[in-house]
Amino acid sequence: MKMQDLIPVNWLKDEEGVLKNKSLGFYTPFHKMRKEMDHIFSDFLTNYHEFWPSSEDVGSFFTPRSDIIETKDEYKISMDMPGVEEKDVEVSLDNGILKIIGKKEHEKETKDAKVHRIERSYGSFRKTIQLPDNVLKDKVEAHFKNGVLKVIIPKTEESKQEVKKIKVIAD
Repeated sequence: MKMQDLIPVNWLKDEEGVLKNKSLGFYTPFHKMRKEMDHIFSDFLTNYHEFWPSSEDVGSFFTPRSDIIETKDEYKISMDMPGVEEKDVEVSLDNGILKIIGKKEHEKETKDAKVHRIERSYGSFRKTIQLPDNVLKDKVEAHFKNGVLKVIIPKTEESKQEVKKIKVIAD
């Protein structure tokens, strides 16, 4: 037995080195598995911030969900923050980036309490949103009620103008 015979892609070749089944090409089972693993890790590394806390938030997996809605006059951002108090939320605007920072405190257990299960999330969170250029940065408002943060970002007058449609003429 030769050393080349141990290489998996060679298992699919005949004595002359030609693939027995040409429809397989280089997609042997090992190549398919590697392609799937590359896809999985690529997705994970692209979106790792959704799965893993930053170094300052180790132990924290609390990420409020948000909606961003655009109307003719403004952008509306709504974030669900159940169990978060208004005093624990900070909203700021810096160089066109809206920053929402906060924390959800863990309830203290008593000394004689026996914890059976903890499923709720606690910890600090940080959300940044790049704002478009067509907003009035000095008119941004934030309101907090019943565990929901609503940020209203008005648009400039120029951006409120309707889009002019241009007719396409076939030559």
